[in-house]
Amino acid sequence: MQKRPYIRTALFVAIAAILLSILCFIADYRTVVQQLSLFSRSGALLALSGAILEYQLGIGAYLRNTYTPGSPITMLQLAEASNLSDKERHLRGFAHSMVAIGTVIWGYGDLIFKCL
Repeated sequence: MQKRPYIRTALFVAIAAILLSILCFIADYRTVVQQLSLFSRSGALLALSGAILEYQLGIGAYLRNTYTPGSPITMLQLAEASNLSDKERHLRGFAHSMVAIGTVIWGYGDLIFKCL
C-alpha cells in the first residue's frame, strides 16, 4: 500500500472525534441538571469524520486505477482497482462503524440523560 498522508490525517480526525465524544459524554453526565446535550451533538462529528475517512479510502482506490479512457479494461486492472489491503479493509470497517454509531448517538444521545 502506498503512503497516503491524507488517510493518516483523516484517521487522526476520526480519533479526535471519538475522544471529543467521550469528553462530551463525561461533561453531560456531570452536568445533568443543565442539559447541555453536547453528547448528542458530538454524534454528528463522529458520523462526519467516519464519512471523511471512508471518502479518503475511496480516493485511494480511485488513484490505484490504471485504466485509461478509450482502451479496453482487463480483469487484472479491475481487480487491482477494487482490491483492498487488510489495513484498508479494517479502516473501512472502522469508518462504517463510526458512521453508524455517530448517527445513533446524534439521534438518541440526548435520551440517555433524560432517563437518568
